[in-house]
Amino acid sequence: MRVFVYEFASGGGFYTKPEWGEPAGSLLTEGLAMASSLATDFQSIEGVDVTLLADTRLPEIHSPSGAEVWPISSSSQHDQAMGQASAAGDWTLLIAPETAGVLEQLARRCEASGIRLLSPPSDFVGQMADKTNALRLLATHGISVPVGGRIECGEELPFVVTFPLVVKPNDGAGSDRICVVHDRSEWRRRAREYGSQPVRWESLCRGRAASIAVLGGVSGSVLLPPCYQTLDVEGDFGFLGGRLISEPSEARRCEIIAQRVATACGHPVGYWGIDLVLGNDPSGRDDYLIEVNPRLTTSYVGLRAALTGNLAEMILETAVGGRPAVRLERPGLEFDPTGELG
Repeated sequence: MRVFVYEFASGGGFYTKPEWGEPAGSLLTEGLAMASSLATDFQSIEGVDVTLLADTRLPEIHSPSGAEVWPISSSSQHDQAMGQASAAGDWTLLIAPETAGVLEQLARRCEASGIRLLSPPSDFVGQMADKTNALRLLATHGISVPVGGRIECGEELPFVVTFPLVVKPNDGAGSDRICVVHDRSEWRRRAREYGSQPVRWESLCRGRAASIAVLGGVSGSVLLPPCYQTLDVEGDFGFLGGRLISEPSEARRCEIIAQRVATACGHPVGYWGIDLVLGNDPSGRDDYLIEVNPRLTTSYVGLRAALTGNLAEMILETAVGGRPAVRLERPGLEFDPTGELG
């Protein structure tokens, strides 16, 4: 069996978006960590081989022994390699930002060619990429979400809002240009920085940032252990690291929200993640879903070391209808965005 692990930032995707510049920042740091971890885990499964793409502008990408690495140095080469590598593999797993429809377009291209995806389908990606519409939909299923909305270029905030507000691209990924604004003058200044890109504003939810990952498959969803998130709240809310939640009651609160989201979305195939805030009320009354990430998330690099067994093998097993047992071997494990363990 051959698995094609495609990661946008390290795999030449930036050649297709010259206006984004060269790969750098958290997209690259976390992308490299995810690609390397996944490739290592898949390659260690007996009978499985891995294909990766590698942007030639970057230092040599760490890849496991036996993995096939294709160098990418242009947009046309990237697109050709994407088609060939996915067609030659038994499965393709896509990791890319939702921004500007990048991930949805890649998924649709694979689906149109009959490629089997280990990552979420294009319909789910498109639905969740629009953060405002996604939260509006999930709220109809009884899931608590922050008060907020979408604003187009040049529009003003609603007359009645409660500051502080969190502002971010409506289709952003990770910590892409997230900020907190405290009044209308600050909002107007920040809004100009987004240009013509639609923006989402939402009330700042107080509490502990957390995440939980889901493995989806034809027989339903398997929940992975939730993590606290350490975020750069003084800066751009960048992800600084995570820690496995060891408190059973708080873990259960994350699981309740995740199960509701998975059910509302029809249990989409693949590894995908949920960001939430756990409030101070132990009943979960003031817990909020912040967003759904329709792709593999950086939590993978920590969870793979915290669980018994091979997490990549669990993704495969769940996709084809299995129900792998999730056993936490290292509760309380800490990790940073590169996969370094604390």
